[in-house]
Amino acid sequence: MRGKILTFILAATAALALFPASVPAAAPVELKFAVPAPPSSPVNLRGVTPWGKKVEQDAKGTVSVKVFAGATLGNFSNIYERTVAGVTDMAFGIFGPLGTEFRKVQVAALPFEAKDTVEAGTALWRLHESGLLADEFSKVKVLALFAFPHAGIHANKPVRKVEDLKGMKIVTSTRSMGQLITALGGSPMSSTPTEYYMSVSRGVADGIAVGWSAVKSFKLYEVTKFHLETESGLFTAYLLMNKNSYARLPGAAKQAIERHSGKPLFDEMSRITDRLETEGRAETAVLPGHTIVPLAPDEAARWQAAAKPIVDEWVRRTPNGAKILAAFRKEIEKIRAGK
Repeated sequence: MRGKILTFILAATAALALFPASVPAAAPVELKFAVPAPPSSPVNLRGVTPWGKKVEQDAKGTVSVKVFAGATLGNFSNIYERTVAGVTDMAFGIFGPLGTEFRKVQVAALPFEAKDTVEAGTALWRLHESGLLADEFSKVKVLALFAFPHAGIHANKPVRKVEDLKGMKIVTSTRSMGQLITALGGSPMSSTPTEYYMSVSRGVADGIAVGWSAVKSFKLYEVTKFHLETESGLFTAYLLMNKNSYARLPGAAKQAIERHSGKPLFDEMSRITDRLETEGRAETAVLPGHTIVPLAPDEAARWQAAAKPIVDEWVRRTPNGAKILAAFRKEIEKIRAGK
C-alpha cells in the first residue's frame, strides 16, 4: 500500500513539474514626462501624450509614461535642471529661458535666418545629427529638437514701423529677440510663456514678442488686439530625457523609445508647430477688433539692419559660432533647393 502511495506522489510531482507556477509579470517602469505648458496645450494633447501612448504600446508593458502638464514638476525656467537632476524623467521646454548654456542651439533663433518652423527645425536637427551641437547635450538624452513660429509683435496698440516701438515694454523669452527690441527702440522684458498673459493684462507690459502658436496656446488674443507679423526670430524647443532614467529601462522599453524618438518625433513636432502657426493666425483673424498686418518691405530692411550686429555678436560669443552659422545657412539652402 505504501509503495502505491509513494508511486502516486512521485507521479503527481513529476506531472506538476511540467506545469510550473506562473511568475507575475514585472510592473512597468513609470516615467514622468513634464510639460510646463497648460494641460490644454497642443504640445501636450497632440504631441507628448500620444507619443507616450505609442511608446507604452510598443514597449509591451515594460514602461508607462505619465504626463504632468502645467507647473507640477517645474516651469520653463527650471525644467531642464530638474530633468538633469531626475525630478522628472523627461521634459518639454524652450531654450530661451536657459541662458548661455545653450548658445549653439540658438542659431535657429537668430533673426531673419529661416523663413519658418520647418526650415529652422530641419536645419537645427541636421546640425544635431552632425555632432556640431553635441557638447551642449552631454548631460541629457535628446529625444527631439524643433522650433516654434517666428515672433511677431502682439500688442495693445498698433505697431507698424520702428518708431512705433519706441518706449514700448515688450515681453520676450530669447536673448536675441530682447536685443532686437532694444535696437529698435523698445524696452524688452524677460518672461516665460506662462507669464505672458498676466504681464499684459496687468499693464506691466505693452506687448509680447511671440509666435502665433503661443497666441493660441496661452490665449493671448484676449489681451492683445494688434498683431505685426515678422521673421524676426523663432523659438527653439526640446524634448529631453534624463540619462539615468533611460539607462535603467529594460531592453524593450529602450527600443520603443528609440523607435519613436529622433527623426520621427522631430517630424511630428514640426507638423504640430506648423499647424499651430496656421491655426493661431486663422482663429485670431476672425475675432472682432483684431488687426493683423505684415511687416512692410521697407520696414523689414530696417529691422534686418538692426539685427545684423546681433547675429555678429552671437558668432563672436559662441564657440565655433562662425562654423555653426555657416553650417546652418548651408542646410537652409539645401532645404530651399528641395534636398
